[in-house]
Amino acid sequence: MAFSRMLFACYSGVPFRMFGDGTQMREFTYVGDVVDATVAAAGIEARDEIVNVSGGVSVSLLDVLTVAAAVTGRRVLLDASGARPGDARATESDPSHARRLLGHRPRVSLAEGLDRQARWLRGLGQEQLKVFVAEEGR
Repeated sequence: MAFSRMLFACYSGVPFRMFGDGTQMREFTYVGDVVDATVAAAGIEARDEIVNVSGGVSVSLLDVLTVAAAVTGRRVLLDASGARPGDARATESDPSHARRLLGHRPRVSLAEGLDRQARWLRGLGQEQLKVFVAEEGR
């Protein structure tokens, strides 16, 4: 949801509400990569395996905002708020088991995934965009 709100902020000029200072690290995974890993898991004999499927790279929220601005060609206005109680400073995953067990490697980078989502948003008709904007603006 954060990506939708960031891109919405780029296209609309409505500030993106950022919790914390933006240096918190997150690891993001493109949905198509998750689908690929799920399909691969359906085809193996292993049972009761725990597998982390991830993008494999941790980035700061500020870095994500920079990518969002780059793919849209627009600035992201910020409405900075304090960190939320209990929010982790960093999250990351070890994708090595997914690589060994499933042969899974993420294929879609953060920049490519955000660009795909930005292109989708630009392709919405005016009426659909108004509905999207109303939903995201809540």
